[in-house]
Amino acid sequence: MGDIIIGATRPGQNKLTEHRVTHWSYEILEHDPASGVDSTLGWLDGVTSCVIDGVLNTPIKWSGDLTVTQRPRPAAGKISLTDINIYHHRVRPWMHIDGLEDWPNGIPWGIYVQTDAPRTFTGIDESVKIGLNDKTIRLAQDSVTETFVADDSKPILQWVQALVQSAGETVTVDLRDTQTGFMIRPAGTSKLEIINDLLKIINFNSITIDRWGQFVVTPIVKPSQRPSMFNWAPKTVYTPNYTIHRDLMVPNRVVALSTGTEDEPPLAGIAENHNADSDFSIEKRNFVVSHTLDGQEVPDGDDDSKVASLEAKALQSLIAMSSPAAATELTLLPQINWLGDVGQFNSARAKVDALNVITKLHLESPFDALMDASLQEVITI
Repeated sequence: MGDIIIGATRPGQNKLTEHRVTHWSYEILEHDPASGVDSTLGWLDGVTSCVIDGVLNTPIKWSGDLTVTQRPRPAAGKISLTDINIYHHRVRPWMHIDGLEDWPNGIPWGIYVQTDAPRTFTGIDESVKIGLNDKTIRLAQDSVTETFVADDSKPILQWVQALVQSAGETVTVDLRDTQTGFMIRPAGTSKLEIINDLLKIINFNSITIDRWGQFVVTPIVKPSQRPSMFNWAPKTVYTPNYTIHRDLMVPNRVVALSTGTEDEPPLAGIAENHNADSDFSIEKRNFVVSHTLDGQEVPDGDDDSKVASLEAKALQSLIAMSSPAAATELTLLPQINWLGDVGQFNSARAKVDALNVITKLHLESPFDALMDASLQEVITI
C-alpha cells in the first residue's frame, strides 16, 4: 500500500502509524448447542474475499459475506469448503498486521453464522458466497412457545441468561446485579426481542457480541463518560465527507412515564437540557420542546428507585435526540476499533474537534481496500 502514515493511534500500537503489511485468516468453529460453546475446528482454505459491516443501532449489529473458491486439495493444515457444515460451523475472521506487538496473533472481528451460500460454477472451478450474520441472529430466529413471564423470582439478568441458554448459546452476566422486574410477552415473540426488552428495564444496552464473538450485556454509560478509544487527528490518512443536519426542533425536555393502572397514575422521570454550550438548551432557545416516552417498564422497588430509572431513560433519550445529526463519514487505514467506541475526531478544514462515537464500520479483505467509518458527535447534557 506504499508508505502511508496514519495518525489514529493508541499507546504501543506503532504499526498503526506507519506502513504495514496486512493479511486475513478465517477460523472455523464448531458450535455445541448443549453448552453454547464455540470450539476451534481449523482454518478455512480458499477464501478470496470477505466483507464485514457493523451498524450500531440495530438488533443484529454485524453482517457480511465470505467468498470461497473450492480447490482440488486444501492447503496443508487448512479446512476445505466441502468440510463445512452450514448449520454447525461458524466463522471468525482475523486481521493480522505484521509487527503489531499488542496483537501478535491477530485481531478477531467477531463470530458469524452462515445464513446462505449460493454456488457459482465456471469452466475452471466452483465458488461459494457465504452470507454471514453475527450469532445474535440465532436469538432472533428462536421464539418462546408459550407466554413468557419474568417476575421477581430471579434477577432480570438471570432471566436474560436463561433465555440465551434456551437458544443453545451462552452468556456471562453479573450475578451481583439483583435488579428484578415484571414483564409479559406472548407466545411467538422472538427471544432476542424479549432479551432486549428485559435489558431495557434495567437501563442496559441491547445484547450483542464483542470482538471475540462472545455475547455481552452491559449497562448503559453516557458516551462522554466512557474511555476514549481513538484520536483521529488532522494528519490521519482519510478522505472525509461531511453531512451535517441540524434539526432546530429537537427536544430539550423528555418525560418518561411508567405504565399506570386504574388505581395508580404513571410515575414520571424528567430530563432537561440546561447546558449553556448547547444550541438546543432551554436557556439558549428560551422555550421548551418536549417529548414523552409512554409505557416505560421499570425495575421492582419503591417509587424513588422507579423514578430514578425513568429519569435515566429520559436522559438517555434526550442525549440521543439532541445529537444534531453531525455525522462524519470517512475512509482510513483499518484500525482496532469496534462499534460504540468513543474518541476524538479533529479536522481544522471542517472546523470539527469533538468527541464522537462509532456508529458504522465497513471493511473488506483482501486488504487493498480501506476501512469506512461513520461517526456521530457526542452531545453533553
